Amino acid sequence: MVSQRWKLRWANFKLAIRDWTHVISGAGLAFGAILTVLAVLAIWFPDALSEEFKEDFMETSGRLDICSAGGGLLLLIFAGYYFADNMNNRRKFNRLFHIASKEKFIKNRDKLEELAFFISTRHERMVQKKIKEMKLR
Repeated sequence: MVSQRWKLRWANFKLAIRDWTHVISGAGLAFGAILTVLAVLAIWFPDALSEEFKEDFMETSGRLDICSAGGGLLLLIFAGYYFADNMNNRRKFNRLFHIASKEKFIKNRDKLEELAFFISTRHERMVQKKIKEMKLR
């Protein structure tokens, strides 16, 4: 049986990861794009790279160009999906959050709280603050 202390640590770790999802997925997207471009250059346009780089990237490392092509493409796809999903959630959140009407805010409150949970704890605090300002239960 897992103790409460470990459950609390795991919950805090998940919260920390959730707050950094946007940054991590953006960095993964950039790194995947760089790996993919380098692999494409190394495979199809080897003259575009310097001899030292080709030697280090292709021969010395054991055909790293093929591995980085596959890994870079997978990283580009998955990190790109998470980055686009996070941006879409933020766009929806901002559209729903900046509604001046109290009636529309109450109507969209569940969706707003759900989006805030997926984005970050800062967004959750923003929703809670607006709920207190509007004096809702």
